[in-house]
Amino acid sequence: PVGGDKSVSQRAVMLGSIFPGVLSVKNINSGEDVVVSIQAMRDLGREILIDGNMLYLHGGDNFIPKKDLIWLDGAGNPGRVIFGLLSSIPTPLTVDGNDVLRKRSMQRIKKPLTLMGAKFSESEYLPITLTGTSSLKGIEYTLPTGCAQTKTAILIAALFADGKTTIHQPILSRTHTEDMLEAWGYPLE
Repeated sequence: PVGGDKSVSQRAVMLGSIFPGVLSVKNINSGEDVVVSIQAMRDLGREILIDGNMLYLHGGDNFIPKKDLIWLDGAGNPGRVIFGLLSSIPTPLTVDGNDVLRKRSMQRIKKPLTLMGAKFSESEYLPITLTGTSSLKGIEYTLPTGCAQTKTAILIAALFADGKTTIHQPILSRTHTEDMLEAWGYPLE
C-alpha cells in the first residue's frame, strides 16, 4: 500500500515499469502526476490495469515505445523523473508538456544524464528530445540542490548503467526512491 501519496505512487509506477513481473499497488493516488506517469508508461509499451484503488503494472527490462512523443501535460514530478528512465531507451523520444511545464528548466536533469551517456537536444526547456543508450555508465555526481526529482532520475538511470553510481547530497531530500529500491532488493550505500 502506498497510502495515496502522490510522490510515492508516481515513483511506484516508474520503478515498477522496470522490474519484470506484475506490480500490484494498493491505494494508488489518482492525481495528475500519477495519471500522467501511467499514460507515459503505457506510451512506452507497458500494460497497466486500474481497478478501483488498485493498479496492476506489467514491468520488464526493455521498452518498446508506441509513440515518439511523451506528453506530460502539466505534471511537474514526472517532467523531470522520466528522463532517467528514457536515458536507457536507444530511440529518440520527445518529452513535452503544457505552457507551465515548458517554463521549468530541465538543465539539472540533463547534466548528470548526459555524463551517463544520454544525448539531449540543445533546449533547456520542453520540448526536449532525448536519445538514450543501452550503454549508460555509472557516475559520481554532486547534486547542486536538494532535489529529490534529480536524484530519482539519476538513480533510475543507474539501474541500467554499467559501473557504480555515487550521488553526493549537500542538502538532503526525500528518500522515497531509495526506500522503494531497498524494499525491492537493491541495496544502497
